[in-house]
Amino acid sequence: MNKYKQITLSDRYIIYHERKQGKSCVEIADIIGKHRSTVDRELKRNKCPSHGYYFIDKADAYARTRRSRSRKNLHYCDADFLLVRKLLRKDWSPEQVVDHIR
Repeated sequence: MNKYKQITLSDRYIIYHERKQGKSCVEIADIIGKHRSTVDRELKRNKCPSHGYYFIDKADAYARTRRSRSRKNLHYCDADFLLVRKLLRKDWSPEQVVDHIR
């Protein structure tokens, strides 16, 4: 459980099927290699509001929707990233790129 990685669709399949078999968050976390609180949070955040159950497709759609609305997506556009890549290819240091953009 080194670096944080978001839960994938295949992780969601495992969470769903293991939960259906009655396994706890701790057991599921061991299977997918995540922290138990990550699994618990996933189940709480992405359950269907009308039923209260965890469904794979709904959970993935909820997570993708939240990610697309995140603040960081509003700050930068493709042109910004294009400029950064262009300056880095010209052997500019990251500090020079930041100063230039400011």
